Amino acid sequence: MEHRLDLVAKICDRMIVIDKGKIIFEGNSREILSKADVNAYGITVPAIVKVGKELGLLGNQLPLDAEELSERLVSNGRT
Repeated sequence: MEHRLDLVAKICDRMIVIDKGKIIFEGNSREILSKADVNAYGITVPAIVKVGKELGLLGNQLPLDAEELSERLVSNGRT
């Protein structure tokens, strides 16, 4: 179990969010962190993910680190 998502979001295969013993979300990092209400369950979304969401990068485009954010911006013509 790990709570520092900025360290593990890019390397973990699956994430499970549990609240009061009940599985709330299950999926890959991008699926989970793309959800609008993930903060309601005490998840601290990494800053780079917040920036990506503000730029409209969701789903498979959601960056999990600065390198991915840079790649997404370049590929979308936003440099």
